[in-house]
Amino acid sequence: MEIYYLLIYKEMDYNKINNTSSNIFNESSQFDQSRQEDVVNFLREPKASKKLSYQYPVVEEASSYWDRLLAGRLDSISLIPTTKCAVFTLFLISFYMGLFGLILFGVSTNIVEIRIPYGEECDQQSFCNITFFVDELMATPVYVYYELSNFYSNDLNFIKSINKDQLMGYDIDQEKYCPNAYLQSQMIRQNISASGHHLYFDKANPCGLAAKYIFNDTFYIMNTDKLTINVTNLLLPMYKKQFKRHEYYFKQWLDVENEQVESWFIPQVHSSRFILYGIINGNLNQGSYKFYVNNQYPISVFGGEKTLILQSASELGTKGLTIGLVLLGGSGLSALSSLMLFMLKRSKSKTQVQQEQI
Repeated sequence: MEIYYLLIYKEMDYNKINNTSSNIFNESSQFDQSRQEDVVNFLREPKASKKLSYQYPVVEEASSYWDRLLAGRLDSISLIPTTKCAVFTLFLISFYMGLFGLILFGVSTNIVEIRIPYGEECDQQSFCNITFFVDELMATPVYVYYELSNFYSNDLNFIKSINKDQLMGYDIDQEKYCPNAYLQSQMIRQNISASGHHLYFDKANPCGLAAKYIFNDTFYIMNTDKLTINVTNLLLPMYKKQFKRHEYYFKQWLDVENEQVESWFIPQVHSSRFILYGIINGNLNQGSYKFYVNNQYPISVFGGEKTLILQSASELGTKGLTIGLVLLGGSGLSALSSLMLFMLKRSKSKTQVQQEQI
């Protein structure tokens, strides 16, 4: 028997209290009797149809994610990709990769490029002149690159010799971090610092194989007073932040805040070095031009060839032929995958239809 506690005021009539309590007990006894009948019926009924009358009502689950989201009962979304969805997605990826690949490939093929090998021509000469011809207009800006073939700067010893702390202006133990080249006598410039002072230090700053074999040829355009090679604004700010002069600048034999020096210390993964030397802010019209080369970098160091490269620019930047080819290749693979999934789905559907007919 359940116990009920009644809160009443003192002024209430005791007769009313007795009548109220008797009604409550009668209702509770009727409820207990009906509940006992429900339990008996529940035990007699099969398991599939068992449901007590006094259970809380259960809200039926919504039929879609949108209805469940509106009802506030969406805990998570389980995306189950179908074959049609996968085929459509791969087709879209193939379409857009192919579109951008064709654009880059078309723009890159329209960029004018002039390659001027000068390593063998200027070998054994401290200064030399190289002549080149421009067959069609090269609009400003014209980018000047130098390329060192057969120069494996991706070698582990070369990469490990680039010490980021030293390039940020901190002192390091050169003998520990640059075991292959830590003495100033091993560098191409031995007596004069980057600030123009005389060097009194035996250990090099910066040190390492990368510093030892830094490219030091210089180029000048002849036959005109209007065209010059601008050697600033060559790198993005994210690269410039990785270099800072030492507190005592006269201790360094290289100016690590010079952008041509910074470009050399940025690692590359190819078997040749392809580095931006400068930018010509002017048009190169059709005709003959001449470069004056201060030839200080010997090709015997790496056994390759030195090449000067001129490239015009487009709306999308410089030549991006490799990226265009990669996008076209990815587009082809996506299209092939989409076609294979479509054929598998179709063959599976035919097999199911034949089995149903049998």
